[in-house]
Amino acid sequence: MDNTSTDLTGALARFASSLNLADNLADVPTDVKADARRLLLDSIGCILAAARTRMAPIVHGLAEFLGDGNAASIAGRKQRASLAGAVYANGRLANCMDLDETFPVGHHFGAGAVVAALALACQSAL
Repeated sequence: MDNTSTDLTGALARFASSLNLADNLADVPTDVKADARRLLLDSIGCILAAARTRMAPIVHGLAEFLGDGNAASIAGRKQRASLAGAVYANGRLANCMDLDETFPVGHHFGAGAVVAALALACQSAL
């Protein structure tokens, strides 16, 4: 096994675990904040664009299947859903048109992370 990947993972874990975001956003590098904003706005834009597609009603139906609830919002729908339903639906919508972030690695990690964070923020705002 290559120690480089282990060292990089450890360095990232140490950095992330030492951040004190509640008291000081200055600990976060400026380029990281800029990329986080870009990822957030990109993901929300993809979710909103997909809310009017033919897939949206199917996604909303599966969100209902995942349980009734009033925990979080789903784009394009007035009715709130369970936490699992909202995370699934918004995540699926974020990737629906395959327009979500692909730079620089060509993968869509943001959809899962962003929708989970949004759903948890929505739930804790209740």
